[in-house]
Amino acid sequence: MLNPKLTLFLNKFYDMAFKKNTILNNEKVSIKKGDTLLIIDSTWSDVDFNHLRELKSCDVKIIPVVYDLIPISYPEYCSEDFVSLFEYWIKNILDISDKFITISKDVKKDLLLHFKELEEKKVDYFYLGCDFKNNSYDEQNINSGYKNIFNTKNVFITVSTIEPRKNHNYILDAFEKLWSKNIDVKYVIIGRIGWKVDDFISRVKNHKQYNKNLFIFNNIDDEHLLYAYKNSKALIFASYIEGFGLPIIESLHNKLQVLASDIGIHREIGRDFVSYFNLNDINSLAKLIEDDNFNKNIDDFNKNIDDFKWISWEESAKDLIEKVLKAE
Repeated sequence: MLNPKLTLFLNKFYDMAFKKNTILNNEKVSIKKGDTLLIIDSTWSDVDFNHLRELKSCDVKIIPVVYDLIPISYPEYCSEDFVSLFEYWIKNILDISDKFITISKDVKKDLLLHFKELEEKKVDYFYLGCDFKNNSYDEQNINSGYKNIFNTKNVFITVSTIEPRKNHNYILDAFEKLWSKNIDVKYVIIGRIGWKVDDFISRVKNHKQYNKNLFIFNNIDDEHLLYAYKNSKALIFASYIEGFGLPIIESLHNKLQVLASDIGIHREIGRDFVSYFNLNDINSLAKLIEDDNFNKNIDDFNKNIDDFKWISWEESAKDLIEKVLKAE
């Protein structure tokens, strides 16, 4: 039977997430022995470990959700302050948690690899959900200049924050090889500007292909993003490391081919619906784009993509609760 305190929390969370005009009040929640505290959001900077230890001493179960271990496994892609903050958080949360839930098998594997004192039975995973209610756009709302970019069949997009971990330089290197051969392809970068990318942004805006075959958009709305998904040839996702990779799911849902770096999490969520390239070979992506077989396989991709399904947020939440209750 579902813990009544957990039920109360989930009902309120569901209301906040999915119902409009919700107003929070200051109602206190009574916590008793046997309750479960599910730490589902990022708490690296605001968690009170003294309070958590107090709850632990009262036999309250503590279960955090871990999204990734990038600050530990790839600290070069994070600020020094954030690495220190995350290391402090993970060290303390390890001592008091009854169970961990990650957002993928790949992150679960990473957690067990880095912290060998963890028992595998104390680590589980679930997948984040995706709901695609708005699957159409109003043609009249799309900027005419933006539409002109997509008036050919050879437009490739990236959708992500622009930061070193996302590896945009690798992609641009590949397109430079293609442009040097006079291959007619466009590269459209979509995403807000993150940290440590001043040199890349300068490289883009001073490129001879800028606003010809190379474009960058840092603040587009959902309709323009959907237009890109619906009118491109493929998404390119070249990350060195990810906890999940939502744009892959969004692209496949919109029947858009995906070219992704060959890393564990991409294989896990993209399965056989995605074409993979080798980050250690600078020519790998360029060869894939240029490959006649890739271009001929579009029809086969369109036939198979109907088999791609992903869970909704409601299904994701139910799975998460099942994993939480296993710790009861």
